[in-house]
Amino acid sequence: MMTEPETVAAALRESELRYRTLFDSIDEGFCVCQMLLDGDGHACDYKFLEVNRTFEQHTGLAGAPGRTALELVPDLEPHWVEMYGRVALTGEPLRFEQGSDAMGRWFDVYAFRFGEPRSLTFGILFTDVTTRRRAEEKLHRTQARLESALQAGLAGTFYWDIPRNLVITDENMQRYFSLSDRALTEGVPLEDLLPAIHADDRARVAEALAAAAQDRKLYHVEYRVLHSNGSIRWLSARGGVESGKGGEVLGLAGFTLDVT
Repeated sequence: MMTEPETVAAALRESELRYRTLFDSIDEGFCVCQMLLDGDGHACDYKFLEVNRTFEQHTGLAGAPGRTALELVPDLEPHWVEMYGRVALTGEPLRFEQGSDAMGRWFDVYAFRFGEPRSLTFGILFTDVTTRRRAEEKLHRTQARLESALQAGLAGTFYWDIPRNLVITDENMQRYFSLSDRALTEGVPLEDLLPAIHADDRARVAEALAAAAQDRKLYHVEYRVLHSNGSIRWLSARGGVESGKGGEVLGLAGFTLDVT
């Protein structure tokens, strides 16, 4: 039979084991830090006390426990110390998404006080979201380029309503294919676009559209169009199939870009 001190010690060991199991079982990065203050009581750096097993995976930082942020990343931006200092000093939790040029990464962060206020310790639960942010930035750049091309008349958009076989276009696409005004509202039959496509390219365009509609593949083809003024322009067309809730094919949305 255990004595009271032994019972307390066993309970503490069990509690520590549960804490450590949870600490190392989460996929997010997690660390416990202590804020360091300068002579004026202002946050100036912070020391890593504990890190979980995925900390290095999310940050790229090895051997963090016992070292400070500025020791590990000398060029770390001041706003990190400022934000975590606010958490440690005020006890107010903070949720934010922030990038670090010094670390070459973006993080989704939740920081909160951890322990007694006078200890100046705080926890950081975070995820490396660099891949998502870069994808968003790439998409933004692509959208900006497309918008510029649309405004300059070098790109056009279209939607092919496959069940009804009607194509709705914007004004740029309408002009490229010499379509009636119905193309802007109700739509015109897909066959109305074919005469403007160079005879040597029509079969290839038709095959690409059919493959996209039947196999739900991405639509991507380059072809020539014969403008009403007699000029020949090269277009690069891209699009994707839209499906209904039941899996049925609804249409194909895309754009064309003048690459002449």
